[in-house]
Amino acid sequence: MTFEKYAAKYLAEYAEENQAPRTLQSTESAIKEFISAFGYMTLENLTPLYLQEYVNALLKRKKADGSGETLSCGTVKRKAAVLSAMLSQASIREPDGARTDKSTRHTGG
Repeated sequence: MTFEKYAAKYLAEYAEENQAPRTLQSTESAIKEFISAFGYMTLENLTPLYLQEYVNALLKRKKADGSGETLSCGTVKRKAAVLSAMLSQASIREPDGARTDKSTRHTGG
């Protein structure tokens, strides 16, 4: 499943049901940015290294207001928190989309 498809499911099935309106607005904004950056990628290809490189790039990104300043650490942390929450939800789902309890998941071997 691509990140973009998963993001739509996350918004509909989790964020819209559990987040306050202002939090949801912030989440939607962050997700739009993520989709622009890596929406085409499958969840399996979003490695920790790739995601860390993305967050590092956010720390160097200039604000859109033309001030020449970089994004604040707080802004980057909020975006990273949204991404972390999304991927945490993704990790407790089986490939077919069914939820599973991590404590009973068989890891093979």
